[in-house]
Amino acid sequence: MQYPGSVALSHHENYSNILSGFRWDATFLSQDDFRDVFGWYSVKYVMGAEDAAMGRCSYVERTDKTHLTQTTISLHLCDTDEGRHINVSRQTKYGNIFSISAWRDFLRDQF
Repeated sequence: MQYPGSVALSHHENYSNILSGFRWDATFLSQDDFRDVFGWYSVKYVMGAEDAAMGRCSYVERTDKTHLTQTTISLHLCDTDEGRHINVSRQTKYGNIFSISAWRDFLRDQF
């Protein structure tokens, strides 16, 4: 989920409770234009228009749900003197993976 040409500043993965889900967070720095960075994430992850904005920062997120999982990808992009600070988070939560009806519905949609 790293913007092309950006520099990684931090990265964290949390799999401490893998039975209920996991989380991935990262921060990058880019010298590219704010609109280019925002546009790349919007297209690549089908995020659409911003959900919120404050000052020189924008926030957008997208949530996808299936019968078994819910995945949220969020982007917090700030225009700073050093460049564009990009904070990306991906969180996946498992639904009731032990439910027979959830598996039935999931398998039905696959075939």
